[in-house]
Amino acid sequence: MSTNDKAGTTSTSTNEDSSETASATEAASSARIRTVAVEEHFRTPELAAVLDGPERLMPPILGAKLADLGDARIADMDEVGIDVQVLSSAATQVHSMEPQTAISVSAGANDALAKAVAEHPTRFAGLATLATPDPEAAARELERSVTELGFVGAMIYGPTHGNYLDHDSFTPILEAAEALGVPLYLHPTYVPAAVVDAYYSDLPGEFGMMLSTGGMGWHYETAVHAMRLILSGVFQRYPKLQIILGHDGEGIPFYIGRTIKVMHRASPEMSAHVGHAWKNNFYVSTSGFFTDAPFQTVLGTTPIDRILFAMDYPYARDPEAIEWARSTTTLDDASRRKVLHENSDRLFKLTP
Repeated sequence: MSTNDKAGTTSTSTNEDSSETASATEAASSARIRTVAVEEHFRTPELAAVLDGPERLMPPILGAKLADLGDARIADMDEVGIDVQVLSSAATQVHSMEPQTAISVSAGANDALAKAVAEHPTRFAGLATLATPDPEAAARELERSVTELGFVGAMIYGPTHGNYLDHDSFTPILEAAEALGVPLYLHPTYVPAAVVDAYYSDLPGEFGMMLSTGGMGWHYETAVHAMRLILSGVFQRYPKLQIILGHDGEGIPFYIGRTIKVMHRASPEMSAHVGHAWKNNFYVSTSGFFTDAPFQTVLGTTPIDRILFAMDYPYARDPEAIEWARSTTTLDDASRRKVLHENSDRLFKLTP
């Protein structure tokens, strides 16, 4: 699929025909836009061995697609028109491992990903897996992943043994990310057991578990994690640090205006900082959300230069994702190009 062709125009004899031709031309042009998807997952055998939670309900084909970092994945990309996947391991379990196990599994995942990126450098880019149970080791692995393996950032899977990323122990990771100039992608993970018991228990069958994960709980938990980073002063200490949130911002765009207003009661300074941090330290991706209503909220609260396209492959691989991105009337052509690739190319220093 060419990403550089320009659709031509056709003269018509009536305004109606002209309008129809313009619409067809616009659709054709959109279909040829370079497309970078930034939250696309893989899994190594070491991670597959510790599967837990709702993944036991997933169809077996998901395991095969997660494991593939070659021709089958690229065929899926070509089928829907994805030029580049920014890959991250499906590694929520790493954050609950013992430090030495986490270090070994993370390094193995990063080495496997580096091999795939080296074999397909124009199709894949990498986000590092970090052994957050040992923050010093995680910072060293982030540096290795960026400077030696050529990765473009790292993915953080929620709290580690109950501590969020604003905890003082994670200072080495935040310092390394800012110094290296790479973003941290804050991804959902399983909510704490006490929260599951309080909010999601006593529902029929698997409903409680599914509600606590992709149905709702993951997103609320990640939104709280992100707000903790702002309110704890992380971005005042590390003003150049960049965080990516998936799933249309994990609900924060819906709440951000009210959050700013409520925080003003306690501290006008912090209230202003919340708004500043949202617009200067966060990126939002579309992973898993492919309808106009939530996206309009993102557009109303988030600079267009900070919105990224993502599918959440292979959990979301339906053509619906790319068809929505290429056809939604919430974006004009210039904004569509930004979301589909220009913002990602700039953030991750990708070469078209």
